[in-house]
Amino acid sequence: MIRRILVLFIPAVFAAGLYLLDRHTSDQRVIITGEAGAVLYAASFDAGSLFNDEWEQYQGRQSAVIAEDVMRISVGLPQDGNYSLTRYTFRDFDLQVTARAVEGPLDNGYGVIFRLFDRDNYFLFMVSSDGYYAVQRVLNGARREISTWIPTFADVPELDGLTVNQGLNAENELRVVARGDTFEFYINGVRAALCLANDPAAQSTYYEFFDTPEERCTGGSIVYSLTDASIPHGQLGVAAQSFDLPDGERAVTVEFLHMVVFNP
Repeated sequence: MIRRILVLFIPAVFAAGLYLLDRHTSDQRVIITGEAGAVLYAASFDAGSLFNDEWEQYQGRQSAVIAEDVMRISVGLPQDGNYSLTRYTFRDFDLQVTARAVEGPLDNGYGVIFRLFDRDNYFLFMVSSDGYYAVQRVLNGARREISTWIPTFADVPELDGLTVNQGLNAENELRVVARGDTFEFYINGVRAALCLANDPAAQSTYYEFFDTPEERCTGGSIVYSLTDASIPHGQLGVAAQSFDLPDGERAVTVEFLHMVVFNP
């Protein structure tokens, strides 16, 4: 399946909540820290929660709204996306979130936005309702697929049983662990293999129909962690993407059930 690079809608105001154990400032930003294993932040999105107004919410074709005990993000334009963020900044974190797409085509994207320094610098870890996942980065406004969309329905050893649950209303648990410049990614409890291009300026390419991992990750290497020092800290949040919206499909709508952030 061909997936296109797109630009996320940038909300006008950032907002969030936190459970704060310790903090210090860097570049006039509050960086949330704590003891190893401690909870740094949690959001349940329960109706009436005092912390719900700490998340940015906005209406329209591009919307992010807390309702019915979920954060619901809708993307009403093709080849587009949007997100909602926490207010505070994290360097090291172990983020876990549960999400499900509930409307729109299965060819979608949803997941975690992290290390967002500003609108031109951030990372994304996304899955799709048709069984793919990817890691993307926007650096100085230029978007790149660090690890391209990899299908999880092929029986290949590098996936080690990793599966993105497919279909609308299918829940997926996503996890991103950041320790300094090193990142690990998990889907439903299984660490995700990445296909990283050997040339740092090249596009990641993966073809599931080849015989070996080396052939499938064409011009690159299969690895299980990403080292990238380009964005040292930033905000966390949740995001959704649309690709094509066929006739009769009005929007990609994704619900995030809860999010917890630990100190790794």
